Formats: sequence, C-alpha cells, structure tokens
Amino acid sequence: MREDLDGLRELVPPPARPQLGDQTWEWLFTRLGSRLPADYVEFMETYGGGAWAGWLRLWAPLDAGDMGLAACAGSLLGAERQARAEFPHHYRLPLYPEPGGHLPFGDSIDGDRIGWLTSGPPDEWQLVLMPRHEDEESRLSGSLAGTVLQWLSGRLRVAGLYRFDEDELAEAATFRVWGT
Repeated sequence: MREDLDGLRELVPPPARPQLGDQTWEWLFTRLGSRLPADYVEFMETYGGGAWAGWLRLWAPLDAGDMGLAACAGSLLGAERQARAEFPHHYRLPLYPEPGGHLPFGDSIDGDRIGWLTSGPPDEWQLVLMPRHEDEESRLSGSLAGTVLQWLSGRLRVAGLYRFDEDELAEAATFRVWGT
C-alpha cells in the first residue's frame, strides 16, 4: 500500500492543498454508518477530491455539499435502488448499506462508478468498478493508489477504465483538484 502511494506521488505529484472538504473523518463515518479503508483515507489525505486524467472523478470525502462523497454516494445509491426495483435483473450486487453492498466513492465522465464491495471489515473491502455498458463488474485487487498507478501507467486494462493508447500515456498522468 505505502509503495503504491509513493509510486503514484512520483508519477503525479500531489497538490499542495488537497480538497477534502470542511468536515471531519468522524463526520463522514457517522454519515455513512461505517469507517472506510485506511488506504483510501491516506490516499484522499494526499490528493483529495478531483479528477484523474480528466476522466476518473473521486469525490471530496469531507465535503458536506452536493459534490461530497456522502451526497454523491447517497444520490447514486438512491437512484440505483429505484432502478433496481423496476429492473432487478440488471442488479446482481447488493447496494450499500445492505450486507456486502456496493458503496461508490467516485465516477467517470462516462458514468462508470468506482467503489467497494463492503463485505467484512473496511480494510478488507474489495475495490470494484461498475462499467455502465457491461453486465459484470470489474473486481480489483490491491490498494486504490496501486490501481490508479497501474491505470495511469497503462498496466491495468479492465472493463470500466479508460484505455489509454501508448501515445496518450505521457499526458494521461494528471490530477486536477476540484475547483481549479
């Protein structure tokens, strides 16, 4: 986990002031009803909310507004519950806070979602991508930092993640803080 974040820092230097929001982690844990994986907390304290490669958006975790994790995840999960009631065959996985449910913490500009499958203690949750045009989720192994590092380096190719061409890789390794 630490090596992944160090490698990502080398590839994409973190911002001087990560955009987390004005609340506390305890506020977020209370809102969600659970703690979150330690690697996610460290990742977000390093980079904050923003967009990776202009494509993958990770919501600011401590923002109490409409662009914060609690509001975005709540809105998305509410919409998915309504859709699941009408089209249950499209929803194989439970939705948070159901046991083992999908809890999103970001999305892509194309409507794909990234989050966890919340089975077991938070540090054991599995990262998962929910591609908008696929019937199956992409289950990922490893840390969030490792996933982003492999993706930006062109070493991770799974449904739900933009696939960079070789000539795009040098320019893909970017991070933009919300509001800049």
